[in-house]
Amino acid sequence: MPRMPDTKARGMQVMARIILASASLRRKELLESAGIVVEVRASDIAEVGYGGDPAHLPLRMAKQKVKSVRAALGPSFDGWILGADTVVALQKETFGKPHDEKDARRMLERLSGREHTVYTGFRVEGFDGDFREGTVATVVEFAPMTSSEIDTYIRSGEPFDKAGAYAIQGKGGRFVRAIRGSYSNVVGLPLFEVIQALRELGAIKDT
Repeated sequence: MPRMPDTKARGMQVMARIILASASLRRKELLESAGIVVEVRASDIAEVGYGGDPAHLPLRMAKQKVKSVRAALGPSFDGWILGADTVVALQKETFGKPHDEKDARRMLERLSGREHTVYTGFRVEGFDGDFREGTVATVVEFAPMTSSEIDTYIRSGEPFDKAGAYAIQGKGGRFVRAIRGSYSNVVGLPLFEVIQALRELGAIKDT
């Protein structure tokens, strides 16, 4: 049986260790805002580019992150591991994190004045091998952006570690005209679906 730490926060009790297989500060903050305390252990899976259907890519990456971290933790690990990955897609064109200013500009110019879809795949896997996984899609509409606005945004530095070269919760939010679906999914983690998965696996319970 998993360990039972005395961890309670905001009406949520964590029943054992939950490892976030991601270095994303945004994902950690989202979970903690919901009262779920996690340990961060980034995977060694490299983001080397994306190919294929963007609706399927994030879950594939999330699975690889969980597998990598689970192997590093070893067979004695007795908690849960959460992996997630997010991509931005304009039709079948996929945007991960920009490589440089030129790449960020290309992405923002492509997204300007158009609708795109943000996909986040997640997997929660327990010490006993039981798991829940899924992919959540949110449609985001950008207002038209001027070249000057794009320049200013790139100079802020915000685009460079964000899928699609923008942060809806940051300065990039001013370009978002509308969304259809989960807001937290665009930030990087679909909280409703992930919390439901954690509950079903017994990793958390309401107090």
